Amino acid sequence: MDIEKNKKKKGFLGEERAVSYLLSQGFKILERNLKERYGEVDILALKDETFHFVEVKSGFVLEKNKEYLLSEKIDVQKIKRIERVALSYLERVGQEDSFWCIDLIEVYFSTNGRFLKIKMMENVTL
Repeated sequence: MDIEKNKKKKGFLGEERAVSYLLSQGFKILERNLKERYGEVDILALKDETFHFVEVKSGFVLEKNKEYLLSEKIDVQKIKRIERVALSYLERVGQEDSFWCIDLIEVYFSTNGRFLKIKMMENVTL
């Protein structure tokens, strides 16, 4: 199956890379595809007593030496939805006074599906 043409597979592979990266950086993965009534967050992780609500974006480097930023696909509405999911989750588990943030992980593949790089932006705000 061609990863470039299969959005679901690209997303799954991107999330797998993101989980591996987070684990290598000392994060504990609490949940994947966390669903609350306001929406979904790709990964919920914990590090240094801070909850990290992580959005993962996967994409391709379209031209050699030129790439687009996957973070450009995140808008104010998406951040607000993630905030509502985070607050809902923290309230549900009795952790509403805990530290938390929204992070973005960009996972880049070549057009033939080979993993190229990963980039993490912590505490994203718009």
